[in-house]
Amino acid sequence: MLARKLGGPSGYRKNERQASRGWYGLLYLSFGIYVMLMGQVILFKTLPLDSLFHERLNTIRSVNMIPFRTIGQSLVQGAMDSGQLMENIGGNILIFIPLGLFVAFIARRWSFWGQIAVVLGISLLFEISQYVFALGSSDIDDVLLNITGGVLGIGLYLWLENRTRTPRKLVVMLTGIYLLVGAGGIASITAYDTSLIPFVDAKVVYADENKEVMAGWEEASRDLFGDLEGVGKDAITVRTNPAYMVMTRKSTEGSDRETATTLETEPKEVTFAVDAKTKIFIRYIHDEGKQVISRYEAVSWSWSEAAHWLEREGADQGAGSAQPPTVSVWYSEERPGVAGALLISMME
Repeated sequence: MLARKLGGPSGYRKNERQASRGWYGLLYLSFGIYVMLMGQVILFKTLPLDSLFHERLNTIRSVNMIPFRTIGQSLVQGAMDSGQLMENIGGNILIFIPLGLFVAFIARRWSFWGQIAVVLGISLLFEISQYVFALGSSDIDDVLLNITGGVLGIGLYLWLENRTRTPRKLVVMLTGIYLLVGAGGIASITAYDTSLIPFVDAKVVYADENKEVMAGWEEASRDLFGDLEGVGKDAITVRTNPAYMVMTRKSTEGSDRETATTLETEPKEVTFAVDAKTKIFIRYIHDEGKQVISRYEAVSWSWSEAAHWLEREGADQGAGSAQPPTVSVWYSEERPGVAGALLISMME
């Protein structure tokens, strides 16, 4: 019975043209809107669309090819709270259910595995795009969750097909589902972040309130950049991350040229010394709608006070966002192995 339904009953093939062209058009239009929302949420949930055409100091690019690694770490290590975990897992499944539904409708004469292959290909396309354009983390776990959603969508189509007698009724039901999905999706995105809605002016403005505090220490010339890993009595440990890419500006033959360089090919822990001469700067970053504002502060504390602050604030930051503070490091030329300056970036 399953194979016969996947191939489509003869009655559907004979009477397919009886379905109203208007309903078919509305169905395809609804699916097109769903695809735009899907692409916006998957590819541009952390960076706006216009970021592809502007300089980005830090971009995100990482790959995980080990199945269930990310999900396992989130469950065992508590990298995400329960709400974030459900949002990540449930979101990756739910967003692909309408895709599986449409693939099953368009490719209803294909085998079940052929339909799954289409869903897999689309999921891989999104993950590859995230890596190529440095828009996020490409993760095999996301692919597995997407396929689960696709399978649920294919199953939903079979259930609907078994309960409709004419192609017209089937198309009407599918159109209704997509209209509901679209309305619910737009309402959810509007409540969460309107910048995720396609064609909305989502340009994000980055502003520095008092960058002059760091005069003489340009981020393009820093020696090391990574996540805060640990704080010691006279040392600090930073974990470099290949997900970060730094844009630097170099002068070549009288003209400025932007060059993108990956700091490390593999994650690596780097420990370096700090002393009383190490300059410490704090950057507080807060989001005001479409404006991201950075406020800088030059620390005048002793290192023991700074270390205590970093341990406390770093733990709070990591627990709150599953992302520890980032650290920019400039090595001292006079004191080998010692940091001349540190810039710790904190989200407010």
